[in-house]
This record gives sequence, structure tokens and C-alpha cells, in this order.
Amino acid sequence: MSEVKRYGSAVFDSGLIEMACGDYVTYSDYQKLVAERDALVAENACLKQDIDTIAEVMETGTDGALFSAIDEAVGLNTPVTDSVLARIKASELDDLARSIMEYAPVIEADEYYVYEAISKDVTARAANLRAGRKG
Repeated sequence: MSEVKRYGSAVFDSGLIEMACGDYVTYSDYQKLVAERDALVAENACLKQDIDTIAEVMETGTDGALFSAIDEAVGLNTPVTDSVLARIKASELDDLARSIMEYAPVIEADEYYVYEAISKDVTARAANLRAGRKG
């Protein structure tokens, strides 16, 4: 899901404006968030079921049944969870890139380009994570 825009009211403004810490979102963004949450709940229910199955087989089954249950659980596809985790990682990389460039003005001119290159690489890795590619 793309970034959700948040809105709030300014003290002297008559309407809502985009704000990083606003209390409001558009209904369409809200619907997307609800759909993503529901998909995460469904994926996590499958993961929990697999864990319950493995625990039950450990208590009552044979080694063959246990290996089979583990193989099935390991192969579980979780695209929504993977996407959310990638966005979280990308967000941290964005913060790192900003942090690196905060030091750029106080370093030697020849080192500035090294910091700038590192920052650009970190930003590119964040974009790759958001796009579902390896960082």
C-alpha cells in the first residue's frame, strides 16, 4: 500500500490540510488500511493454525507426520505480511539516509561525496524493498 496521507486542521485555517501528524485520513485510504489489516489477520490465522498443527503432531504423531507438518508450514505464502515488513524496513532505511545527510554539511568536502553516495544507495535499497525487490 502507498503512503497514507494524513490531514488535520490548522489554527487559522477553515479546512483540513495535509499534516504528518494529522488525525484524519481519506475514506479510500482508510478502506485500504482495513483491507490490508484483514489480509494480515487471515495470514496470521494460517500461521497460528500451522503452529497448532505442529504442536499437536509433536504430541501425538510420528516423525514423518511432524516433518510433513513442518514442510507445509515453511512453504506458507504470506505476501501481505512480507509487504508490510518490507515497508517497515524501507522506512528505517529512509531514516538512515536522512541521518547520514544530516552530517554531510559538517564534514570535509571530499568526504561529502562518500556520504552522498551512501545516502543514495540506502534510498535506492528502500525503494527496492517497497517494490518487492531484494534490497
